[in-house]
This record gives sequence, C-alpha cells and structure tokens, in this order.
Amino acid sequence: MKVLVRSLELHRTASAIAAESLRGLSESDRERTILFYQRGTRIEVEDADVSEFLTELAHRLEAEGGVVPETPALGPRPRVFISYAREDGALASRLFEALDRSQFEPWLDEEALVGGENWDQRIRDELAATDYALVLYTPALCKKTDSYVNQEIALARKRALGVRGSFLIPLRTADIDAEDRVAELGEYQEMQLRPAYFDLDLSKVVSTMLRDFQRRNR
Repeated sequence: MKVLVRSLELHRTASAIAAESLRGLSESDRERTILFYQRGTRIEVEDADVSEFLTELAHRLEAEGGVVPETPALGPRPRVFISYAREDGALASRLFEALDRSQFEPWLDEEALVGGENWDQRIRDELAATDYALVLYTPALCKKTDSYVNQEIALARKRALGVRGSFLIPLRTADIDAEDRVAELGEYQEMQLRPAYFDLDLSKVVSTMLRDFQRRNR
C-alpha cells in the first residue's frame, strides 16, 4: 500500500510532516496526486500502511532521543495585572495559572502580597508597571459599589490613557443586564471569559494581547 509523506512548513523555525494513504486510487490518480504535491512541497512515497508507518516513525524517533522541544521565545513576558471581586477568587486564580503557562507574567494580589507589606503601594506600583490589566467583569463585581476593586479599576483607567492599543480589558463571564453594568468599563472593548468555555475564550484573550504586544514592540 502506498503512503504519501509530505513536508509541512508551519513557520520559519519549525516543520512537520503529513502522511496520507493513496489506497483506493487508480495508478493514474496516484501519479496526478504525487505530481500535484511535488509543486513546492518535499514528498516521499512509502510502500506501507499509514498506521504502521507512523508507529515505526515514532519508535525510531524515540530511539534517537525523542523530539527536541521548541526553544522558548526570547524576550520579556508581557506583564498582566488581574483585578477581581473577592467572590471571584477561584476564577482569578484559574486565570493566573493559565496565563502563567501562556507566555505571560501575571500578577494576582492573593499570590504576590505577603503579610506586613504595604499592599496599597504595591498594587499601585504593579499597575504602573504592567502591560495589561484584566478585570473579571462578573455579577459580583457589578455589586461592588464600595470596594477596593473600584480603586484598582480607576488606577487602570488612568494608566490606559498613556498606553497605546489594548490595555484595560474587561473579561465578561456572564450576561449582565444594562442597569447592572459598570459605567466606567463601558468605554473599553470587553471580551468573554465564560467559565464553561474557559479555554476557548482565554485563547482569544491571549491572542489579542500577544498581537497587541508585538505591535507595541516593533
């Protein structure tokens, strides 16, 4: 059985292969398929079953020491300040951990502040130095008419005036009625961060910040 093995250039520093069976094709169709992929693509044709070929390939890679992991990107990790209502502490911690795994340097008061520290000044310093401020825009936050989180939002809004591009991003976790919305967040482009679709929504937030960070540092 013939297997078409072709190179896939994912980007300038990495590549992969794709293997597909030519089973069921007539001789002329196989020739046309091979000729089609030969235009600009490195290919080989192996006489083997696809699953058997990939299994053998995996064994040989393992015998040679396995796949070398991609070298992590050099340069500073974008700093991200997470602002939230105390009732949303579990979601804030989940966001912190996910960002820490996704090329960012997140800051969360629960993780960073220690006893005896001047927490008010520390929070001001962190907001002044951060690249992005994410606000967990939740029903609990909407009820905070007298809370320190409102001061964090005010400080983030002030810093946003001096930062080009996306800086303050409200992350809406659920539908919020118009009368319950936080007026101070209305001028910013909010994004979704629904707990039930956390990974999907976060991937969009991460992409937005990484693209913005790249534009800033061109």
